[in-house]
Amino acid sequence: MIKACNNPFNSRQVEAVPYYGESVDTICTRFAQMNCRGAIVGPHGNGKTTLLHELISQLKTADRNICHIFLNDKKSLSLPQLLKIVSKKHYNTILIIDGAEQLNLPAWKAIEYTSRKNFSGLLITTHTQGMLETLTECNTSIETFCRIVDTILNSKNSIDQNILKTIYNKHKGNIRNCLSELYGIYAEQ
Repeated sequence: MIKACNNPFNSRQVEAVPYYGESVDTICTRFAQMNCRGAIVGPHGNGKTTLLHELISQLKTADRNICHIFLNDKKSLSLPQLLKIVSKKHYNTILIIDGAEQLNLPAWKAIEYTSRKNFSGLLITTHTQGMLETLTECNTSIETFCRIVDTILNSKNSIDQNILKTIYNKHKGNIRNCLSELYGIYAEQ
């Protein structure tokens, strides 16, 4: 049995994997052209949060302040809590909501309206289009999954491509779940 800290698919290793998709510079440029208002769209486990973290780093490098709110089905904020955050004027600050699909329609409308007055931008991640103009869509492929696995393993210990393809198909392209399964496989060794 391998210790968690020695498992190549532990959370620290997985979180260190870069975003493999359209260039972050290109996405940042498009975000600026969209008046710093846009949505990163895609299903669970397709790289939205990974991309978001890289965009946040780039925005901070450009001397932007960030107000980052993370929501999921286990972690949510009430409308009064959210409004308390967004109702104050934040100069040169981009409001980022990771998991915006968790907001009900009245909460979303209130946040979207208030953010126009109090923030210099709004960037969200969501599973479906329509909340804001789409900045980029995150999708996965078996090639991307194999590249991520190679990155994590430092190309030293490759895993048979057929095994990776089976795992990828089993999880319908959700790379987070694929990596979790690989963690389990390595944990049993």
